[in-house]
Amino acid sequence: MPNWNQPNVNKRPVHAVLLAAGRGKRLAPHTDHVPKPLLALNKRPILEYALHHLKQAGVLHLLIVVGYRGDMIQSHFGNGHKWGLDITYVEQTAVPGTGAAALLAEPFVDGHPFFLGWGDILAAGAEHKRLFHLFAEGAHEGAMLLEPVETPQHGAAVEVINGRVVSLVEKSSQATAPWNQAGLAVYTQPIFSALKSIALSERGELEFTAAVQKRIDDGASIAGIPMLYPRLHLTHPKDIQTVENILSTEDRYAPSIAQYARDD
Repeated sequence: MPNWNQPNVNKRPVHAVLLAAGRGKRLAPHTDHVPKPLLALNKRPILEYALHHLKQAGVLHLLIVVGYRGDMIQSHFGNGHKWGLDITYVEQTAVPGTGAAALLAEPFVDGHPFFLGWGDILAAGAEHKRLFHLFAEGAHEGAMLLEPVETPQHGAAVEVINGRVVSLVEKSSQATAPWNQAGLAVYTQPIFSALKSIALSERGELEFTAAVQKRIDDGASIAGIPMLYPRLHLTHPKDIQTVENILSTEDRYAPSIAQYARDD
């Protein structure tokens, strides 16, 4: 197995995994019949923006983990060739949690480094390229993007020292770190062994952050860098118009979208 803690070991990812099994109940009624990752923003589904950025960053193979109305996602994106990607799908049906969803990707990844992203967020295309460069050129087993946060208790609070992640705390009232994981990261094969070794959380979920923390505790180097631009995320119906306005005025979130998109 390659030593992922060395730079330039054929590390630039060409595989990506997007977690898109969620329903997005707080976005009802918009998600009553459509999965959150397929909600249209300026006539393009949320996931479609991610596909373009991943393609432009060098990704060739994409796995989408689906759940609620996964048939709609598969019908829309198909084999992915319209976007210059080879897309496959897997359904999350048993254990809940981001860790359980990520673990389904192990056969697809097949030992290669891979991008892992939440399927319901939008980031500027430059962020993906920065993340891939950081991972490929650094001596790290993984790398993640970070966003500043005023209430770390609500997400996965991340403590960073000299560019390395030293702790992650998921939805803890004791969290004080000023950073949150942004849901965009690169990992390698050892993360799957960690996922298989951790217990379910108090919420009965297999938490991905717990697996990352285990790798850190075992001595792995996980890099963390702040995002250059705000991450866009939909939580409530009122957020849809806000995000659409940003997409209309800031090209960094949807550059050269016509290069790969289907005809309207």
